[in-house]
Amino acid sequence: MTPNLTAFTGVDSQNLPDVMVSVQFILAIGVLKSLHYFNNISNKLLFSLDKAVAIKAGVRERKRKAAELNQRLY
Repeated sequence: MTPNLTAFTGVDSQNLPDVMVSVQFILAIGVLKSLHYFNNISNKLLFSLDKAVAIKAGVRERKRKAAELNQRLY
């Protein structure tokens, strides 16, 4: 016997399975959008980190060249 959940859910118990499927579908869409959003953020962070590493390597290389030049001059 199916309990009458109308008072709790506002949905007739005969339609409850259909409503539950609809809610699960809506939640699944929300999860996919959240994953897409966080994937974009992580890609931007990784790109920023790669850029920072490249800048740091360039600075290190310029310092090395300046030290070599300085050593040659003196």
